Amino acid sequence: MTITSASKINKRYYQEDFFFIDTMKNGDVLFGVFDGHGGDYTSYYANKYTKYIFKAVRKLYPELTPNETLSEVFKTLVKRTSHFTSGSTANIVWYEASKRMLHIANLGDSKIIVKTKKNVFQSEDHNIRSNPDDAKNVIDSRVGIICNGYLMNRFATWLGGLQPTRSLGDRELDSVLSRIPSIQSIKATKGTWVLCCTDGVIDSDQSLYYLPDYVDFINENTNTAEDLLNFSMNYDYISDNATAIIARF
Repeated sequence: MTITSASKINKRYYQEDFFFIDTMKNGDVLFGVFDGHGGDYTSYYANKYTKYIFKAVRKLYPELTPNETLSEVFKTLVKRTSHFTSGSTANIVWYEASKRMLHIANLGDSKIIVKTKKNVFQSEDHNIRSNPDDAKNVIDSRVGIICNGYLMNRFATWLGGLQPTRSLGDRELDSVLSRIPSIQSIKATKGTWVLCCTDGVIDSDQSLYYLPDYVDFINENTNTAEDLLNFSMNYDYISDNATAIIARF
């Protein structure tokens, strides 16, 4: 297994992306990417403490399934960031070495893509513009409204809006946002790779059109996360902070 990572401010004047990679004694690997908005504290906090929360959950509840373990990690992150005004997406990948399994979990519209020999798997996109089920849930809540492609709280004092329909933090939108991650498990056969990245690399609005280009690019085994970020800069629509982790098996 080889892992490369890279992060760029891009055309912004500030950095709200954070990432970590943690290799454990038993061979398991945990890594994550967090894309902040409205400030960097939520993404910073989640990035700093996720690996410790994960290890605590594994120690306290060894009987949990991988899905239950990651769900518990997210419940803790949601609770600990619930009073933060800034927000963040959260992508977490756990490689369970003894079973050669990839367990991927995401909250928000940052991307996880897994390419096996036969298939390409994507994380669910939690974005108001690309996820009609999440958009319907916002309308059904009677609290949330959608204005010009942004999710808003009709009763909040804060008048800003978000595209992500699920996130950490974002106290002012707590009654509208979902806090439930999407979780999948995929066998990591020989030649499998996984990309974990923020929307400064692959934007949810454009991923349907450009995703095959990215898959072809990563299929070239010599291309690193740094190469991918440089490749993504060719698309003029991207100006956000950009962060990527590529793991190859």
